Amino acid sequence: ASLVFSLFGLLYLDFKNCLSFFSARRATAISLAATLSFFLLWDIAGIALDIFHTNQDTVSGVYLLTPDIPVEELLFLLLFGYLTVLLWRWRQCLPTR
Repeated sequence: ASLVFSLFGLLYLDFKNCLSFFSARRATAISLAATLSFFLLWDIAGIALDIFHTNQDTVSGVYLLTPDIPVEELLFLLLFGYLTVLLWRWRQCLPTR
């Protein structure tokens, strides 16, 4: 719930300041899809190499591909990518000295 709340908070900030998704939908969607794909492949490789594990007692119980990739991972990666895009766009909007 906190990840969804945070995503909606970022969406509101983006809407209010017209930073990325509300000014360049296609570019933002491509950027988020690329970031999400890269980090999901990273997670899958880490699981396959027996590096990453999930504590089954602390997740929601909804999984994507394997029991080591809960839906929270997808939401976190989306939050991480969207926050990065917003910070990048915000930095570009700042006045230069």
